[in-house]
Amino acid sequence: MNGRNALPVLGLAVTLDDIAGTPGLRGFIAERDRDIELRDLAAAGAMQDGRAGALPARVKRDLAGHGGRIGLHAPYEGLTIDNPDSDIRAIVQRRFGEALEVLARIGEATGADGGHMVLHLLHDMELVSARHRMGRQHRYPRTQP
Repeated sequence: MNGRNALPVLGLAVTLDDIAGTPGLRGFIAERDRDIELRDLAAAGAMQDGRAGALPARVKRDLAGHGGRIGLHAPYEGLTIDNPDSDIRAIVQRRFGEALEVLARIGEATGADGGHMVLHLLHDMELVSARHRMGRQHRYPRTQP
């Protein structure tokens, strides 16, 4: 709950393009300073095509005056955090670290304290089930670089 509202307030998981392209959405967000989870880096390739570097300045411009919290959805398309291949897990961990750096730059650009990053626990359920059937406890690898 934020200080102005007596009841919990609905936040949104959106992209900046969603906000810019959906009539009334910016006003809906602004009317209650709704928390935002930006999904701009969630898609496969988003960390490679220049969106990551441009995101802090765009957030500052597009969300000027926003008083709610701004978080970031971690990259997840094509990334599984429990991949049995340690080289692939290293790539996933690197992507998460890069996204945390972008989140820190968003905070610097907007003057916001902290921020949060949301992860999808996309894991291979068949692998988890197989490990369980074999009597091995499933452990998630560390995701912080």
